[in-house]
Amino acid sequence: MSTVKGLVEAAGQSAEPVALDGQMLMIGDPVSPDDALTWFEGRPIIAGDRHGNRYFKRLRRGEASTVVLESLEISGGFPPTVLTLQTGRTTDLEEARPVYGVLFERP
Repeated sequence: MSTVKGLVEAAGQSAEPVALDGQMLMIGDPVSPDDALTWFEGRPIIAGDRHGNRYFKRLRRGEASTVVLESLEISGGFPPTVLTLQTGRTTDLEEARPVYGVLFERP
């Protein structure tokens, strides 16, 4: 539990059944995009772009200078989000936070 640095609320249905709308996610310290791809590729993260958008999705390395954020919901009803890497655009992945678990009830 010492790696948990805070809680954020899941919003929407794209992470079901991993996390339901309104449940709290236990998150760690932010890491750089390069570290995120090294340590958390294939795992659920909170990703933030330079425009201030935040996503709870599975991190995958994309083609060229991109990363793909896959929906955790398995029906295919939510398309992936593609962010850029180190291009200077607002679509750049700015930081990622590991997600260590889900609280089933609000604290």
